[in-house]
Amino acid sequence: MGTVGRAHPHVEIKVVDPETGRTMLRGSVGEQCTRGYNVMLGY
Repeated sequence: MGTVGRAHPHVEIKVVDPETGRTMLRGSVGEQCTRGYNVMLGY
């Protein structure tokens, strides 16, 4: 998969290394973290 689209306004997305928690460079493989109004409690 090449892309899933762009983040909506007022939504933050980053990719982190799951072992260290450090933010990865664009194009790197890691865990996606999302913060914003669209994130539901419990997911």
